[in-house]
Amino acid sequence: MSFRKTLSVGILAWSTLGTVALADPITAVSGSGAWTFWSQASGNVVGTPTYAKTDVPVAPVPVPAPAPAPQPVVATPAPPLTPSYTSPTPPPVQSSSSAPVDAYLNFGTGSYAGASLMTSGAIQPWYESPTVTSVYGGVPTPQQRSDFANTVMKNVEQTFLNSGINVNLSLDPSAQSSHTLSVVSGASYAPNPNAIGITEVGGNGFSFIDKLGFAKSLDQLEWADAHNIAHELMHAFGVATHHDQTGTYLDAATATWDMLTSPSTKFSPEATTDILAHLSQNHGSSAVTVGAEMLGLSSLSEKSGFHCPFCQQGYAPTGTPALEVNAAPVPEPTTMALWTAGAVATILFVRKRREKESNNTRGFAAELAR
Repeated sequence: MSFRKTLSVGILAWSTLGTVALADPITAVSGSGAWTFWSQASGNVVGTPTYAKTDVPVAPVPVPAPAPAPQPVVATPAPPLTPSYTSPTPPPVQSSSSAPVDAYLNFGTGSYAGASLMTSGAIQPWYESPTVTSVYGGVPTPQQRSDFANTVMKNVEQTFLNSGINVNLSLDPSAQSSHTLSVVSGASYAPNPNAIGITEVGGNGFSFIDKLGFAKSLDQLEWADAHNIAHELMHAFGVATHHDQTGTYLDAATATWDMLTSPSTKFSPEATTDILAHLSQNHGSSAVTVGAEMLGLSSLSEKSGFHCPFCQQGYAPTGTPALEVNAAPVPEPTTMALWTAGAVATILFVRKRREKESNNTRGFAAELAR
């Protein structure tokens, strides 16, 4: 019995002195980034748990590893940039509104540069010209107008390329350019009403599309207008003379309709050199001279010569132009011929009258002698 009593007393003492180990679920303190851990010795705590030593061995309660203490944020400098060895990207092509061009071709409806100086009459948009409506069978549509302008500009550039000259033209009204060449109808150059174009040397100019009435097709009209524009641009770029005296090249003073409509038309070597020299200079629009290209009278055939009465004294009977130019009105060759014929007729009339008076005087003297 003593053994049973001893065992019972021992069990009772062990149960009395021992404590119950409990574990609560892990929760987070509201508004705090730290976790709450339960500890047998001290209950609930915030932060890193502390563990109390006990004399009675107790089976350890598995708990999660404590969260690491928050570390201060340290700004890390950005790594140094290393040079790239890839092929460089080409810059974007500048639009005509930002890159200067050699000339702006104005196929618009207003703001015709130099109109008050060089034109007379009721200036109108080019597409209202009888020459244009005859080719199109009516007023061209907006799309047809755009196509015409682009084709003419391309033909002008091709005409210069035929001579090895690369010109940069634009149809953009906002383009930066020292020269504007306007294509219009209803207007003319008062001192030379039959001129198909007029230009300030080193400045602005006009193409009078009404004067190209010989065109029988759209292609002919496009090339004739393009070559007229190219001739006027030659003057706008600063060339103040006609180098070709044979009528073979576009810079000649006289051209045939075949030349105006041929895609192979080009400038003479001398004119090409002159144009390139002026394009390489920074010439402005301070023009003091005027050049005009002429079309024959409407009664003439399309084989007649188209003249440019650009020189100071027009053209002598030999067709040799003077080298100096100014803005004075220049009579066209037809007018010069009429003046010459009139002078000759006047001289003959005076001579004939004097001979008649002389004969009358002799007859009167003979009567008196009788």
